[in-house]
Amino acid sequence: MPIRVCFPFVGDSVGGSHIATALLIKNFDPNFVEPVVVVHQPGPLCEYLDHIEIPYKLVPMTVFAGARPSIPHIAFSQVRALRRLAGIVRNNGINIVHTNDLRMHLTWAPAARAGRAKFLWHQHVLLSPSRMWNLLAMIANRSICVSEAVRRTMPKSVEVDIFLNPLDFSASADLRDRKPELVQDLALDPNCRLVGYVGNMTQQKRPNMFIRAAEKIARDSAQPIAFLMIGDDRGGQRAASEQLAKDLGIADQIHFLGHRSPIEQWLAPMDLVLAPGVGGGFGRTLIEAMAASTPVVAVNSGGHPEIIDDRKTGILVPPDDPDSMAAAALEVLGNPDLGGILASAGHSYATATFLPAPIAAQVSALYRQMVGGH
Repeated sequence: MPIRVCFPFVGDSVGGSHIATALLIKNFDPNFVEPVVVVHQPGPLCEYLDHIEIPYKLVPMTVFAGARPSIPHIAFSQVRALRRLAGIVRNNGINIVHTNDLRMHLTWAPAARAGRAKFLWHQHVLLSPSRMWNLLAMIANRSICVSEAVRRTMPKSVEVDIFLNPLDFSASADLRDRKPELVQDLALDPNCRLVGYVGNMTQQKRPNMFIRAAEKIARDSAQPIAFLMIGDDRGGQRAASEQLAKDLGIADQIHFLGHRSPIEQWLAPMDLVLAPGVGGGFGRTLIEAMAASTPVVAVNSGGHPEIIDDRKTGILVPPDDPDSMAAAALEVLGNPDLGGILASAGHSYATATFLPAPIAAQVSALYRQMVGGH
């Protein structure tokens, strides 16, 4: 009899943790794991799950613990949801509740235990200091995270295992031949090089550092360059970034493209991807670029140094240093041999390390441990 695992989500966004969890769900052996996906709000996640054909239960909710950094609000939200969510756990024969983001961790943890299910806390981002995490550690039966960088921020009182986030490489075939088509669609110089930023427009992702580095690259490059910025304006940074590009005199070279999917079709034609974000728990964009055989220059922060072997699978530069990032970018763009070596080594590493099926098998084994050899 398979282990029934509940995966609850708010539903108001689709990010790296959602994509990684969906890949796990698609790659579990149905003889061992039966996923039950719960979504609380119709929206982007429901559309994504429909597209990839993962069934889900819509359980409407509007108040979540952790939506506000207030202990009374968290406690009120937990109590308000407790009876209903614990009933879902019991009535659906759930063995494990596996949560993947802050609001679901805090909202579902008491309900999982009240419903007599095991609770698995899966942390995808770095934690800021808070007493809440010690309380959550006391409730969780097991805790896992996506990188050593994240594990270092977890409470010292809890034992944490690292499970890498899987990636889907089925769409990462050679798409570099798409570059002429992309250049034509964007009305760019046919001879231009493409340098990309992929990430939501938030302060943590540092879109303005990308633009500052772009100005230096454009000024010192002997070749025409177009800078493609891909990602939702989730943090309200786009207006400021557009103004910065104007102030630096490179607005005509910066192309704000918003959300684009599938991302592989945009990463593969690029000549280089820059990852200026700091404090990221994993670095999904790095792996996606590597899988597409596109070289990467990233800041030495968060989970990036766990992915990039400096000057072998990519180049690491100091955080918040546009001069260093621009210098590394110009080195790669001006040296085709170096770019080729980084692209080849990065591709080999990514496709050997982040395959979904082996990671899903590892998580499935953890589930069996949690329920006592179920």
